[in-house]
Amino acid sequence: MQMGFKCHIYRNTGTYGSPTWSLFDEVTEVTLNLEMGEADVTTRADNGFTTTEPSLQESSLEFEIKADHANTNFVAIRNAFLQRTALDMQALDGLLATEGSQGLRARWKVFSFTRNETLEEAVTYSVTMRPCKDPNPPVWVEIEDD
Repeated sequence: MQMGFKCHIYRNTGTYGSPTWSLFDEVTEVTLNLEMGEADVTTRADNGFTTTEPSLQESSLEFEIKADHANTNFVAIRNAFLQRTALDMQALDGLLATEGSQGLRARWKVFSFTRNETLEEAVTYSVTMRPCKDPNPPVWVEIEDD
């Protein structure tokens, strides 16, 4: 059985073609949403039923991150939100160095950066990211042994 704490997010601090992956381990409650849009393909031959087919894929990456203005990953997320810039990141179901780990790599922009101030907990931010327009489109990756 796979456990959530063994899944990891990585941020590329290099170029797309020569990535330098930095473990993004300051996060909790990570959700990688993957959905398909729907295309109506109904015709009269469908005997009065509506028929649909999957169309465009949609995705988002949501997580909680502790507020730490000295942490480079927190600062990168905050700056990406404030400056509307993209981050090259991947959300994997295992370690980057583990054969078979897989997940989505994309250039993401931050669409939500919500500060949570509960009385008895550390201040956190709820972050929602979505893939953005980029010469390198989102891709499903699977780590292979070299």
